[in-house]
Amino acid sequence: MKRAFTLLEMMLALAILTLVGVAVSFKMYGVVHSYRFQREVSEVYQALKEAQTIAMTYQIDLTLILYKKQAGFAYRLQANEPLVCIDRKEHLLKEITHISVGEKQRKSLELIVTPSGRIEPCPNMRLAHQKNKQEKGEAFFINLSNPIQVVLTKENPDATQKSRVSSRR
Repeated sequence: MKRAFTLLEMMLALAILTLVGVAVSFKMYGVVHSYRFQREVSEVYQALKEAQTIAMTYQIDLTLILYKKQAGFAYRLQANEPLVCIDRKEHLLKEITHISVGEKQRKSLELIVTPSGRIEPCPNMRLAHQKNKQEKGEAFFINLSNPIQVVLTKENPDATQKSRVSSRR
C-alpha cells in the first residue's frame, strides 16, 4: 500500500531546504565580494601596465591618479599630450577600501609613469578590502620597484625582501 507524505513531513523538508539555502547564500555573498575585489585589483594592475606601454611607446609621461570616493576609490589616467589611445574616464573601485604605500594609508595617490617605463614615487602599493573593522580582510600588493616588471602578488614584497636579508646573515 502506497503512503503519501503528510503535511508535517513536507513542511519539515521545506524548512531544512530553506536553512540550507540561507547558509549557501551567505557564503556566496562573501565569494562574490571577494571576486569583485580581485577583479578591481586586476583592473588597476592592467591600467598600470597599459600606462607603462603607452608611455614607453609614445615617449611621454602619464599619471595614474587613485583617489578616495564616497563608495570606495576611483582611478583615471591623465596625460599632457592629446593622445586618442588614452582612456581618461573615471573608473570606480567599490570593493577597494584601503590603499597604502609602506605602512601609511593614502586617500589619494599619483603614480607617474615615465617614458623609460619607471613608475614613481612608490616602490610598493597595497590594495585592501575590509568589510568591517573586526575582520582583517583581503589584500594584494603591486610591486613597482623594478622599472619594467610590475608584479601583482598576495605577499608583501617588503616583508619578503626583509626575510631574505635576515636569512643571509
